[in-house]
Amino acid sequence: MWSRFLGGKLEASRITRQKWQQFEEKRGSGDIDGRGLPFGHRDYNRLRKGKRVQIGARAVEADQRWLRTVLRWACSWTDEQTGRPLLDRNPVDGFPLKPEQNPARPVMSDTRFEKLLAVAKQVQREYTRSGVRKLERTYLHELLIIAHGTGRRITPICRLRWSDIRWEQSATQPHGAIVWPEDTDKQAKEWEAPISARVRRTLEAHRKRCPAVGDAWVFPSPRNAAIPIGKNQPLKWLREAEELAGLEHEPRMTWHSIRRAWATARKHHPDADVARAGGWSDTRSLQLCYQAADEETTLRVVLDSARLEKAQ
Repeated sequence: MWSRFLGGKLEASRITRQKWQQFEEKRGSGDIDGRGLPFGHRDYNRLRKGKRVQIGARAVEADQRWLRTVLRWACSWTDEQTGRPLLDRNPVDGFPLKPEQNPARPVMSDTRFEKLLAVAKQVQREYTRSGVRKLERTYLHELLIIAHGTGRRITPICRLRWSDIRWEQSATQPHGAIVWPEDTDKQAKEWEAPISARVRRTLEAHRKRCPAVGDAWVFPSPRNAAIPIGKNQPLKWLREAEELAGLEHEPRMTWHSIRRAWATARKHHPDADVARAGGWSDTRSLQLCYQAADEETTLRVVLDSARLEKAQ
């Protein structure tokens, strides 16, 4: 994308702020897609019914951060023949990133979650066995409870194996635990976190309904048990549940809104412990992007104050 936009022969050291801002405009407006192809090109991958599809500021910012990181690396990599770094300086250092002014980060309420859970078992999928088409309920009920009880992203949940479940109980893990593998973590870090009684009961019931052991997937694909379900399937099931529950669809009120709800409901706990339980490597991301302010907590802040004798 960057090579196409900047031109394959442009020296990296000659990237200007003007080019940087032109990229913001063209990428954000949909004039170019994620491969740098212009609108109207036959392979333009954001063409929908002849219309440009704008992308959010966060996506533009991610593209800019990527380029800045690559150029920063070039400043630290020394060429063995010349003994000099590939770049003497990072030409885009100091260039402003495209911030999202009002990022939409909806938090799913407990009421909405309970309504979705109430109809989750009614969401069905079709499969063919021995040439006969049949219907059976999806994994939506189990996925909702695990997401709500662990605060994890939907992709790691979908890619759980039975060997990741720790059934042994102890003082610090009274209901067992889940080992979240590093290959499904954004920071490539393995996490072990205790689970609640509700999550354990759900996993036990699911194992009875879909018997499997060892490295078998907890949520195998309905068409191929050798692979897990992908994140698009649960998203589709969630939409169906909204319709069944009579809920109006809200933009971005998807699986990640459950993760935000989990983090927000635990604001009264130390951030370090919330981050460890939910799989955040740093508390800044937890506070900035996941924990939302709410009216009840704001009121407690106003009314519940400590007595100060001497301010330092």
